[in-house]
Amino acid sequence: MNFTQKPFENLPQQAQSLLSVLSVLPSKEIASSFIELHFSFDEGEQNIDLLSPILGENSGEDYIKSMLMSIGNPSEEYVDSHIEKVRLEKGRKYIEESIQEFINQNWIEKIAKNETDEIVYYFLSQTNRTQLLETQKEQIWKLTHPFLQSWEYKMQSDTLLNKNYEEYTNYTKHFLELNEKQFPFLDVEEGIIQDSIAKICKEIALYAFDNDKQKDSFFFIEKSAFLQKKLTEKFPNNIEYEEELGTIYEKWGDILYKSGHIKTAFTFYNLKIGIAEKLASLFPDNDDFIFDLASLYGGLGKLDFEREEYKKSMKWYEQQAEYIKNTEGLMEDVDFLHLLNEATNKLAEINDLRGYPVIAIEKYRENLEYLEDLQLNFSEELTKEQELDYGISLGETNQKIGDFYYKKGNSKIAIDYYQDQIDTYKLLIDEVEETEEIKQTEIDYFQNSLAIGTVKLGKCYKSMKQNQKALQLFKEAEDIFIKMIENTLDKEDEETFTKSLNVVQKLKNQIE
Repeated sequence: MNFTQKPFENLPQQAQSLLSVLSVLPSKEIASSFIELHFSFDEGEQNIDLLSPILGENSGEDYIKSMLMSIGNPSEEYVDSHIEKVRLEKGRKYIEESIQEFINQNWIEKIAKNETDEIVYYFLSQTNRTQLLETQKEQIWKLTHPFLQSWEYKMQSDTLLNKNYEEYTNYTKHFLELNEKQFPFLDVEEGIIQDSIAKICKEIALYAFDNDKQKDSFFFIEKSAFLQKKLTEKFPNNIEYEEELGTIYEKWGDILYKSGHIKTAFTFYNLKIGIAEKLASLFPDNDDFIFDLASLYGGLGKLDFEREEYKKSMKWYEQQAEYIKNTEGLMEDVDFLHLLNEATNKLAEINDLRGYPVIAIEKYRENLEYLEDLQLNFSEELTKEQELDYGISLGETNQKIGDFYYKKGNSKIAIDYYQDQIDTYKLLIDEVEETEEIKQTEIDYFQNSLAIGTVKLGKCYKSMKQNQKALQLFKEAEDIFIKMIENTLDKEDEETFTKSLNVVQKLKNQIE
């Protein structure tokens, strides 16, 4: 089958590009690839008028007829009449009009609807990509950008990779091969296509790791970082490229960390920190950069804490806390105050684990200030869930400080913290009983915490020889546990509450 080689200067640039591409392909590829891809979801006779002109005027009628009959199952009579129309209306004008119709009604329409998949897949097919690159126009490759962006977004929700992982990874590898050969289309519009490919590689790497494809995960995250690093070097003033490189380093660190390569993982986490600190320094008014850096310190502290590397973890949390305290305006922001609350609480916990209870208590008391600040000064900015979380933290922190002073034999100070714990949980119970969404298990948690606080307060009074007050508190705790046992449907919870009830009754009997 022969294609017309005429330049058709008066056609649109896209039409000339398309003709240039089609002119280098053998006939069997037109039949098996191009038409299949471009017309796979259209039906029948509406397409036929667009196909024959592209195939050229000298391709055999029998071949055209058999090919047209295989697309959309049109009637044989329609195909015969169409071939007769081609025979009678050969020539430049008919081909020009048909090509233009094809471009306007089919290709551009699909691009506008983000339906460029077929075009890009054809460009990336193993049999065609070498020939195409010899003749392709930059205009054609620019059309791949909206497709790649759509592909990237769909990958983030796993919709593409869940359907056909192998297909999409193979197409991405073709793009990577093109990049290695340094074809010019990758540089159009300041590297936007290469940026999309880097992000696509990142998404594939994360998906592959979560689905036990570690080899693919390592391959694609490395390619993602390589591409993004090249972009930051070529476009040093593009902050978005720099920020994305930091994200890729962090994700690479996550993959390595979860794979057991801890030391190497922290190498990439440190690369991420370097970028985050640079961006936060260059753009001190950018809340996203500031929050990213502050969160990163805490995230690394959490990783070391989970590995029981308490000394290293403490350094990260100290760095996070100092950064928030010393950066102007952050203490007046609810999100940063939340991070500071978490960091201070962890520092208290770590010092307690390392055998420094006095420092731990100082941190717990500091944390109380942040929790009270969040509840008093930022109540309108908090969600219902956050209010409950901070309430729980407030109750738990008061109990920890009370325990410290009780063990030290200072029941008078412990009483104040246990009383605050009790008041906090009473308030939480009143709030949740008015909320339909709260589950019984959450109410049980608050009731159990209230009962425990009541018992601890009773033990303080008992140690101070105020037995009547202690007895009153033990009876209150006893009533709470009895009601919880009656209301619970969980066998395990029932056993736990029963054990607690037995303890309270023993304490009560010691006084009576």
